[in-house]
Amino acid sequence: MKRDPADVACTYIAGEAQLPELEGALSAAQWIAIDTEVPIDGAAAGELRVMSVATRALDGREQAFVVDARDVNPTALAPLLTGVTAAAWNANFDARVIDRAVFASSDTTTGLTWWDAQLADALIFQGQSGVTWFHGLAWATRHYLGIEAKGKGTTQLSYTATGDLSCDQIAYAAADAVETLWVSDAIRAEIAAADLELITEIEMDARPFLDQMERTGLPFDWPAWQEELITIERENRVVLGRLAALTGGGQGTLFDDITEPTWNPASDRMVRQVLNRWAQDEVLGWTGRRHGERRLLNDMDSLTASELKEIGGPLSETLLEFRNHTKILSTYGESIHEHMHSDGRLRPQYLQVIGTNTGRLASRNPNAQNFAPRMKRHFRPPGGDRVFVHADLSQAELRYLAQVAEDAPLRAAFARGDDVHVSTAASMFGFDRDQLAKDDPERLKHLRQIAKALNFGIAYGTGAAALSRSLTAEGSPTTVEEAARLLAQYRITYPGTAAWAEQRIAEVKEIRTETSAIDWTVTMRLARGFSTVARIRREFRQSQGRYPSAEEVAGLHPSQHLQTADRLVAEVDWLLGYSAPVALLDDGTPFTFSSRTLAGRRQQFNLHLDRLFLDAVLAAIQSESPELMRVRSRFEADHGVVLHHQTVPMSTAELSKQFEDRSLRHRYIEAIRADLGRNVIIPFLERSAQERVSAMVNAWRNAPIQGGVADIMLSAYADLHQRLQRYPSARPVQTVHDSVVIECDHPDATAIGHEVQAALEGAMRRFCPNVVARADVDIRASLADSDVVQSLSGSEPSGTGRTEQGSRMPGSNGPV
Repeated sequence: MKRDPADVACTYIAGEAQLPELEGALSAAQWIAIDTEVPIDGAAAGELRVMSVATRALDGREQAFVVDARDVNPTALAPLLTGVTAAAWNANFDARVIDRAVFASSDTTTGLTWWDAQLADALIFQGQSGVTWFHGLAWATRHYLGIEAKGKGTTQLSYTATGDLSCDQIAYAAADAVETLWVSDAIRAEIAAADLELITEIEMDARPFLDQMERTGLPFDWPAWQEELITIERENRVVLGRLAALTGGGQGTLFDDITEPTWNPASDRMVRQVLNRWAQDEVLGWTGRRHGERRLLNDMDSLTASELKEIGGPLSETLLEFRNHTKILSTYGESIHEHMHSDGRLRPQYLQVIGTNTGRLASRNPNAQNFAPRMKRHFRPPGGDRVFVHADLSQAELRYLAQVAEDAPLRAAFARGDDVHVSTAASMFGFDRDQLAKDDPERLKHLRQIAKALNFGIAYGTGAAALSRSLTAEGSPTTVEEAARLLAQYRITYPGTAAWAEQRIAEVKEIRTETSAIDWTVTMRLARGFSTVARIRREFRQSQGRYPSAEEVAGLHPSQHLQTADRLVAEVDWLLGYSAPVALLDDGTPFTFSSRTLAGRRQQFNLHLDRLFLDAVLAAIQSESPELMRVRSRFEADHGVVLHHQTVPMSTAELSKQFEDRSLRHRYIEAIRADLGRNVIIPFLERSAQERVSAMVNAWRNAPIQGGVADIMLSAYADLHQRLQRYPSARPVQTVHDSVVIECDHPDATAIGHEVQAALEGAMRRFCPNVVARADVDIRASLADSDVVQSLSGSEPSGTGRTEQGSRMPGSNGPV
């Protein structure tokens, strides 16, 4: 029987005389959930109007409380909430509202501890196809509890700063808290069943530090950057002139004396034509190396930065300059200014769990992890006595690899404190590093570059061809055969790493065989119905401000008159249970395989039908079977696409372009099934499923490394959040993958630097106890490396009388 939040007794608190009743419920509670409601416009937009609380006592009794902040001074709630741990749905939102109103602070406070059910839910779904953002509470109540949340998009948006609360508003607020309490129960159970408890704890503990980072913001000198943008625009004009000179001249303008090219360097089509004419030797050399055939570029050849780098020559190099300048001007110009706050700071958002499949943080509005290098010197603390403490966890991914691969030589290199790339080169090529540095520093640099490509390439699945291209583009010409020999030598140098990488490949080969369990009947059922239901749901959300129920979707479905209402609602309800069209097992669960980090983070892999169908379709089109060729001809005529040239077969890239409309892929599958039967199309689907698994081998191999380092950094953030409480001047302002930046008063910087070093290295030791940890720390006047004031690397952290927070290995009960 479905539960109803309205059945939980609710107390409306409109005066401070009623607070003892809430205090008693909080004191006796085993579990607590808190939610807030705020006005969405006006002077009080975003400020607390209602705090709702749901509690469950040890005897199972549940209560709800709705506190009206118009009539109750929010600061009176501070003693009641101090020391409480409460579940929330999107804790960052509720924490900021309550910190401002209850604790009178713009900073992250330590009085109230939050357990973010939304974040825990994201961990359950991490990596699954179609899950690209956090789920809402309404979705969660439907998914976990089977009930439809009421009032979303209506009552939810009706709160004002001073108006009397209606019965609907009180009931809605209470229901939100009760639903959060119940949903949290279900999520905790799934977290435990999936063995995600440790990584959930790590994410929860890191959240306040990242919340504080967002609140503080990153100081940015916009006027100085505006001046730099003008300089970059002038530089780009000069680059345009060079492009014109390299391609036979151009035409002048009325604005300056620069001659612009007569072609558009922002057009890939025109760039291909220009390279074919004016850099023909470089193009023929590149296509010969890349494709085994010396030819000119065609419309199917992509021209990414790495490919232009591989082609090489003056024209490609100048095109890269043009792209760099235009990227800065378009991405970091006025669009950055839109995110500036009145206090001269940018406040990027940092996304935990969602945004990357591996567990690394993502950033947006703006992306604080991808600023142009030229911007860095303009990020500087205000005033004359504020500085940045910048810390980087040195070669974190390689150290984590050394741990999981149990590679003794690699661990030994880190233990010696070597430059691990030089150490790798010396082991592979047999030279004395000190002597070579003295006799031939350029050769040492060349060999280090090769070793660096190998060190990072082995974990990411770099093969001989890719290594050859990479080294050649970096100025170390290397044939595929030479690259293959380098990889073989690397495997001898680091046998543990090589064995680990081969084991990951073997695991994927085993997973390939498991695709035989895919049920193609139920999978095609999902493929047929998903897109229509997803479209209706999306359009309803855009127009109504909430997600529709299964009944509402069925009422808008184009086939509502072709089947009974109950049957259509049941089918819609089934389809709404999926985030994307993926391959399914016979019980309707997605075909899934998962990778884990040492902390238990789970990255899940599904087989999305869009690409699976495309591969199956391309294989069927390229078949020489007369029956399949007839299907191809009929499909060309019916859908106005070209799938075969008269003289030569179309390339895979050309065929793929014909199926950019993803619905055509499904239609082609259905055309084969209708004309030739299920037994003809199923083998194509089965082979495609196996190939899709194989295509994920590099992501599979990399998942525990990137995810593991993300776990280490999150653990360090949690430790830092506690350590920095002793330094009132310290605020976190940025993190980029394996680095973190703290803004503080200059006199505190050295001590804070040691705290940061201890936190980062302690977090590394927590998960990699057999590898020496190292964090490089410095004090700087801006984010630019050229503005380093003092390096703290190599010095011991100051004694603080503290142990590394949570320094236990997964599965252990005590400190290492």
